[in-house]
Amino acid sequence: MFTLAPALHNRLNTLHFTFRFLGMTVGSLVGKVVWAGGGCSSAAGAGAGVAATVAGLIVTVLRCIACLVRPHVVCDIVR
Repeated sequence: MFTLAPALHNRLNTLHFTFRFLGMTVGSLVGKVVWAGGGCSSAAGAGAGVAATVAGLIVTVLRCIACLVRPHVVCDIVR
């Protein structure tokens, strides 16, 4: 990232911290609502669901990147 142009580096850094802040804000709100609605077990279930969703998104993005980097490999996601 530090090999990029300074203007692009600044924009990426701004995006990173903006989405990080938004994620923490939404996570706090959802956690408060879930905890108030169902207590510890509901909060744990919601956390596991979010973790599984994020893991699925990461795997999908990595597969897409791999398909773009290695075009000779047949991929079912990116054509």
